Amino acid sequence: QEIPPSRAIIFYDQIGCGRSSEPSNIDFYGISHAIDDLKVLLCDLEIDYFHLLGHSFGGVLAYEYANRAFHNSVMTAPKCLSAKT
Repeated sequence: QEIPPSRAIIFYDQIGCGRSSEPSNIDFYGISHAIDDLKVLLCDLEIDYFHLLGHSFGGVLAYEYANRAFHNSVMTAPKCLSAKT
């Protein structure tokens, strides 16, 4: 089935996977950091509404993102974070 022009599919590598950087500091590999990375990506791409699908550990991150968004009542646009924070 073709993807409508109004939709886009975005694949990204989590930190330490694929072509992403591999920091030596293991603190960067936690769920909270991964969710912050996702929020930064969404802000940088100016994505307000989206479907999120994750596989394996990405599924854990998708669940945690949705769970935290629900509990913070921010199910729409993510709060933009500075990549330098």
